[in-house]
Amino acid sequence: MAGAGAGMDGAFYYGGGTGFDDEPAVDQSLLPANEGQARAGFKKFIKEFRQGQKFVYRDQLIDNWSRGVYSMTLSVHHLDQFAPALGNALRMQPQRFISSYEQAMQDVFVELSGAPEPVDGGQAQVDDQGFRRGMPTFQLKLASWENPKLIRELQSAHVEKLVVIPGIIIQASIKVHKAFKLRIRCKKCGHSRTLDLKATSRSKAAIPRRCARELSAGPDGDKCGLDPYIIVSEQCQYQDTQTLKIQELPEDVPTGEMPRSIPVHCTRYLTDTVTAGSRVSVVGVFSTEDKSGDKNKSKNGGDGVKICYVQALGFMPHGDVTGRGGASGNSLRLSPADEERFNEMAKDPEIREKIFASVAPAIRGSVKDCISDLKIAIACLLFGGAPKTLQDGTRLRGDINVLMLGDPGTAKSQFLKFTEQVAPIAVYTSGKGSSAAGLTAAIIRDADGRFALEGGAMVLADGGVVCIDEFDKMRPDDRVAIHEAMEQQTISIAKAGITTILNTRCSVLAAANPLFGQWMDVADAAEQMDFATTILSRFDLIFLVKDVKDEERDLAIAKHVFELHKAEGRRKEGGGAAMTEEDEEVTDAPIKVQDLKKYIAFARHKCSPKLTPEAANVLQNHYIQVRQGVSKERREGHTTIPITVRQLEAITRISEAFAKMSLSEWVQVGHVEDAVRLFTLATLDAANRNQMGGGALTDEDRQKVYQVEDAIKRRLQIRGRRPKAALHRELEKDFEAKHVQQAINRFGFNAELRDEEDAYEMSFRNEQGVPLGLQR
Repeated sequence: MAGAGAGMDGAFYYGGGTGFDDEPAVDQSLLPANEGQARAGFKKFIKEFRQGQKFVYRDQLIDNWSRGVYSMTLSVHHLDQFAPALGNALRMQPQRFISSYEQAMQDVFVELSGAPEPVDGGQAQVDDQGFRRGMPTFQLKLASWENPKLIRELQSAHVEKLVVIPGIIIQASIKVHKAFKLRIRCKKCGHSRTLDLKATSRSKAAIPRRCARELSAGPDGDKCGLDPYIIVSEQCQYQDTQTLKIQELPEDVPTGEMPRSIPVHCTRYLTDTVTAGSRVSVVGVFSTEDKSGDKNKSKNGGDGVKICYVQALGFMPHGDVTGRGGASGNSLRLSPADEERFNEMAKDPEIREKIFASVAPAIRGSVKDCISDLKIAIACLLFGGAPKTLQDGTRLRGDINVLMLGDPGTAKSQFLKFTEQVAPIAVYTSGKGSSAAGLTAAIIRDADGRFALEGGAMVLADGGVVCIDEFDKMRPDDRVAIHEAMEQQTISIAKAGITTILNTRCSVLAAANPLFGQWMDVADAAEQMDFATTILSRFDLIFLVKDVKDEERDLAIAKHVFELHKAEGRRKEGGGAAMTEEDEEVTDAPIKVQDLKKYIAFARHKCSPKLTPEAANVLQNHYIQVRQGVSKERREGHTTIPITVRQLEAITRISEAFAKMSLSEWVQVGHVEDAVRLFTLATLDAANRNQMGGGALTDEDRQKVYQVEDAIKRRLQIRGRRPKAALHRELEKDFEAKHVQQAINRFGFNAELRDEEDAYEMSFRNEQGVPLGLQR
């Protein structure tokens, strides 16, 4: 490791050392001589530092004061330029010097504002901490991007040093008021005194157990007894405090490990500045405190084990998806060379085809299934549309939601995993193990017994994608909870005295199985989707992913799978050597995953395409045509998925996503036509696929089929057998042959009616031996 002053990670900025016993002490020559010198130096910095003709911090101090805000945000980099010793003081001993800097802010305020200060005997009145009495105390907030540290990288060498920790806020408590000057009075003799509490400490005040007057042997010699002091609340001085919890960013967590988290304590103007789900970098002091509630603590102070927290000195929100990310190599920081390269990529007339081919390249489909169209849909989801805010404040979402509904073994979960890997921000969860609170937000009690707000998966995925597997296994009540999050992209909370709104500006990619485990061509689509229309209408694209039984398709997929295994085997045999051209054709994509991830982030940040008049006209005509078709289907008694204005907005978002792929500023007619085609192949196909035995059924036909099912149940007891010809003959006396065959097909698919060589046998599906008929 480089020595102190080298400017390398951890050495210079954190005082040097490695955390071992022989760690060298802080070089005092790099710091101000004393607090007074630091105060004078920082006062000079505020008054004299400027960029161009602008005095940055002098003007900021006055502007904030005019708005009633007694704080100033300092860039540590600027302090380094002006006086390196002052910057070193903040990094190495922040708790010692931060108060001196805030006193200097008060001094400059008095000089610049001309505010009269109270005097006593010709001298300014100051308190025990050096601040002028009767004058506002200022708070210094810090901003620094240098040497960010993951929570798992914090060591004992960083204690009481300045650190920068990137992460996501997962919990925020209610703001409370804590006394920093505690006035206490003896309830027997009336003796009063003031206790100055450490403003940044999270520990409770240590109230004396004996009266000071008793200890000083007063003239009356009264005995005040044990614990005589009471708190005089109206004479105490308070400040706002709040406790947060920050967790490592998902992209910074090593595979297979749990994300680490640490409490963050903030005061005064830093309270209520971030909420659960905010991606920020915390600038603060890595501190420790005694474990509370330790029953095994000995009388001499315990075993010395401390718990860690961060005393916040500033929050730096991460920008959009191209903003500064985490501390690991996975963070998306685009260089000018990256931006120039992406602009050149966008000029490629085949850029969209390359993007589609780069989505889950290990998954191969054919013209007889929808895998290729599903890859296009996921690409649209990753790029997203353009969010809009109307003049009245109404926000229209730009994120695209996609539902994959289909047979097991059709690579739905693999698509989810790929999306989690390539999206700039992504959270993966499973419907079976997720509750409404786990997906949205929850109110919990913190260690002090106060209520705190903790964000769920959709809050943590704000600005990205949330991938939900086994969506059909969620309880209906839990699915209802995400209605607001999917459309309005907010979570409204009104519990335990906490009333707030959290942002969930994320796309939803969900995978689900049909109601009966496998898709049935002989049953209505509506019967096989165990979802309310309210949740289905919130998905822009719904894909029915079927396991198509086709020899040519099966042969192509089997060959592709075998080639994947062979290529990986050859790579391992070669000790990780470069793959052959044949292997690359099987496994490689036109655009590498990391480049695709950066390109998506760049496009989302740069592009906000708008519809041309010609494209808007095509879109309008298509919507009217679709609505008329759905209305006709319903008049004929067919069951369809609802097509509403949400679907019109969905096609608009898909069109904008196509335009973003080529970094286009305008949505052209071609983009709308591609979006209409994708929407027709996906959602409209799902809406119109209400077929039973190959033909669309009216309500009257459907009731006839149900009557045939009841007749079969009456004639066949559990494990009862009946010759095929005889059963058909009996049923066709009362029903049409097509209705009989459709009912038998439904029973057969559900494995309740076994088709033997010359007879039917009734089976059962549960422990009670009761046949499970298809839900109607």
